[in-house]
Amino acid sequence: MGCASTEKNERSCNQEEIVMSEPAAAENSSSPFQAKVRFFGERKKPAARSILIMPPTGGTNYIDRRYAQELCNNNYDVYILNEWSEMSSRTIELTLHQNYYARAQRAISLVFSEISSEFIGMLGTSLGGLHTSVSLQTQPRLDAAFIITAGLPIIDVIMTSDQDAMIRLRKIRMQEFKFPNESELQKAIENVFHLEPTRLGEHFKNKKIGVALALNDRTVPTKSQQRLVDFFKPDTVLEYSSNHFWGIVKTWLFDSSEVVRFFNSASKTQASP
Repeated sequence: MGCASTEKNERSCNQEEIVMSEPAAAENSSSPFQAKVRFFGERKKPAARSILIMPPTGGTNYIDRRYAQELCNNNYDVYILNEWSEMSSRTIELTLHQNYYARAQRAISLVFSEISSEFIGMLGTSLGGLHTSVSLQTQPRLDAAFIITAGLPIIDVIMTSDQDAMIRLRKIRMQEFKFPNESELQKAIENVFHLEPTRLGEHFKNKKIGVALALNDRTVPTKSQQRLVDFFKPDTVLEYSSNHFWGIVKTWLFDSSEVVRFFNSASKTQASP
């Protein structure tokens, strides 16, 4: 198991649930936008480096927590973003994805606003990797990101995933909106989705990027993962002859220490004159 720490731990790794809130406008009586995170570290002794972990579909799991513990043991403050305001929606409207990803970026910005570290990294798995891909283009304070089994373009992933929820959503939309074929449905979604990383320029330049690929993946199709690699041209690439689930598991089981080393190297590079 690749879980040995690569730097001496100088701090305690306490865990705490934190609710972060945007300032509420005085004239607005509605509840403020919030993000809920699990924090690993010492809040009274902030680290010079922080990592935000974006979990996969289904929310925070054992692997996310193990990554957080290992990174904390390497002198990072670690935040796992568990949820944010209006995170779930039952609508089938084509604007669903724009609204969802925009709220996620709002939550990420809120977490970043509470971080004083000079270095900020993100670790995203599957759906969390899609959010991380967007962040590489939209979050100026983000210095480095490691993306596990995610792909681009995002709408391609949504339209080709074998995940049951995505298959059902495609079928319902085809029936409800009477598109002649899925290609027309995809074009219509793309027209109202404005956070596609491949259409946001090259703001990721000068950021350190690592990627883990699952070479037999149908949930986030491998061809989409390869497109992500082709677009970002990452510094580190790990490959596994696995499906989606086992690609995620193997990255942690065999190479979590490589993920930690990636961030250690990235933070040192960022700190260099």
